[in-house]
Amino acid sequence: MDGDPARVPLSLARLEAFADGVFAIAITLLILEIRLPAAVSSTQTGLFKTLASLWPSYLGYAVSFVIIGIMWINHHNLCRLIDRIDHNFIVLNLLLLLCVAFTPFPTRVLAEYLTSNAARVTAVAFYGATFTLTAIVYNFVWVVRGT
Repeated sequence: MDGDPARVPLSLARLEAFADGVFAIAITLLILEIRLPAAVSSTQTGLFKTLASLWPSYLGYAVSFVIIGIMWINHHNLCRLIDRIDHNFIVLNLLLLLCVAFTPFPTRVLAEYLTSNAARVTAVAFYGATFTLTAIVYNFVWVVRGT
């Protein structure tokens, strides 16, 4: 090889390592979205009630953790089916990782507004739209993988 970037084969291993890092960071950021409650009364009951009131955050964390985990497994399985990658695949893969990295934000919005009658529908729609877009991008990655 003469060092021309256009002639150097693209490395699937590097792409997978980068993707694994993004998935790991996205999952880690989910737990950081659960905020420590403000100081409460010194009784155990006060702390228990305060921690229990964070149930929407726990639910959002658990659901999004599972969803990101499923996306990681699917991405891993997809990469096992690929012999070579090209520029288009890398670009679409980056777009997919952009969606994955964005996941902690709609998770926080969902957790924050899940108990609000006025904003619940919008929060759930935003959360769902995020994963719908992610699924669309994943399907583009799937289609391009063989070209």
